[in-house]
Amino acid sequence: MWEKAQDIFAMLMVAFTVFYLGFLLWRLYRGKYGPVRTVKAQVVDKYKLDTQTRVYGNLAKPARFAVVFCVNGKNRRFFVSEFSYGGYRKGESGTLKYRGDRIISFE
Repeated sequence: MWEKAQDIFAMLMVAFTVFYLGFLLWRLYRGKYGPVRTVKAQVVDKYKLDTQTRVYGNLAKPARFAVVFCVNGKNRRFFVSEFSYGGYRKGESGTLKYRGDRIISFE
């Protein structure tokens, strides 16, 4: 009986791993090869995550920057570089081009 439980557990772990890897591959595909969407959007918010740089041994974890757009009545958050973060202004409206979770342009 114990061997049967171990077999079931092993099959569940394999199924979970396959599902998780499929999900990761789908996200990668969508972000790299998905359709480019062009929509009217407004910058709702922008913020810096991890306001303090954390140091792990000799490695520093850099801060992450996010910009939130209102797209078709829904908020979409995109992570951006520190360089492009300064170019977004709250309340600014324009045309947003994005693919998956990546901003192509905002004009």
